[in-house]
Amino acid sequence: MKDSEVKNRYEDFLNGFDSLCMSTVDSEGWPLISYAPFVVDDNRSFYVFLSDLAKHTSYLRESGKASVMFIEDENATAQIFARTRVIFQCDAIEMTRSSKSAERMLSKMEDRFGELLITLRSLSDFHLFRLSPKNGTFVMGFGQAFSISGKRMEILNHVKIEKK
Repeated sequence: MKDSEVKNRYEDFLNGFDSLCMSTVDSEGWPLISYAPFVVDDNRSFYVFLSDLAKHTSYLRESGKASVMFIEDENATAQIFARTRVIFQCDAIEMTRSSKSAERMLSKMEDRFGELLITLRSLSDFHLFRLSPKNGTFVMGFGQAFSISGKRMEILNHVKIEKK
């Protein structure tokens, strides 16, 4: 498969989601997986609006890290052992709600997800987090894994097993 075809499949795959799976850890290292609706900026940072009632909110504050995954629907996959997926390792930063960038992302969420965001924005226990990918992996199937890098996570390199 040509590099351009891989890149197009990667971009198309990521554009097919309204929510992301997010893994965080508590102060003792216990993992928690959850999900959240998101919007993305031009630098491919993901923004999630989370309640203090959700454990992942405090975990993001404590660790400043998250793993994010997008995965093909089980019903759509040809092979359950090789579902298409993208995983990013991210730095997490809580945004100041009154900042221009936070306002822009919250407005983008409102446009994407509707009137519920108006209500959520009025609640003081909701906080906007920016999840900035540092690296990632794109898997299209067996033998089709690619490392992801670059400022916008736009560089894909085929991962090959080195023989000993």
